[in-house]
Amino acid sequence: MSPVPTGAVRPVDHGIANETFRRAIVAAGRAPTTDRVQPWRWRVSSGLLDLFIEHGREPTGRRTMISCGAALHHARLTLAAQGWRVTVTRQPDGDTPAHLARLRLDGPAPVSADTTELAGAIRQHPGPPAADGGPIEPAHLRTVVTAFETQHVGLALLSPDQAGALTGEPGAVLAVLHGPQDRNLDWLHAGEALSAGTLVAGGLGVTVEMLGHDPEPLRRTVPELGFPYLVVRLRQDAAGPPATAGLAGDRQG
Repeated sequence: MSPVPTGAVRPVDHGIANETFRRAIVAAGRAPTTDRVQPWRWRVSSGLLDLFIEHGREPTGRRTMISCGAALHHARLTLAAQGWRVTVTRQPDGDTPAHLARLRLDGPAPVSADTTELAGAIRQHPGPPAADGGPIEPAHLRTVVTAFETQHVGLALLSPDQAGALTGEPGAVLAVLHGPQDRNLDWLHAGEALSAGTLVAGGLGVTVEMLGHDPEPLRRTVPELGFPYLVVRLRQDAAGPPATAGLAGDRQG
């Protein structure tokens, strides 16, 4: 048998791929969503995993796409933690806007401790809203911001005056997911950032709460943000970080 060239993609048995994908789908069901619904559906076929907007929904709603992006990141992370190298094609069919992403297993890959720990956080079901534990440590805040920004979007921390004007809570730590463009693909990335940032924050005892405020007014008052996608509130949990703290950002795909 001829050796497989270095870097070549080895076909993965469809049965193995499909079972692996089913575990990723279960994990994706734990992703944070903007409206407490899961506006996506998955299709496993011929060794491929496809993500679609749920039947009856239009792929033009920012909050819907953000939720789907969070599910995509949960699935990607789960596959990486199982030791797979994954190719992700976003918007693979230009004629079908509801087809958001396609995932293919390219073969085994090494798994870092950070990836294992981050994927493990998916299984930790969030409890009730956290009691306020005081200021977030600056180092933890920087780590959380970095985690959000591994997914092709920015996270801007609002000043106390800006936060107070938006929510009437001058002491709250508010941040805005934003980017230079306002397209479906950008919203999908924003959802992936929401997943990555929330998982890392949880490991540091920091909760991420999605706010229902329309971020659009921020585009006028803080024009340097470009296009705002979502406003989140960050709070230090009074109980502190869980036993498995020290999560790092995921940079897969």
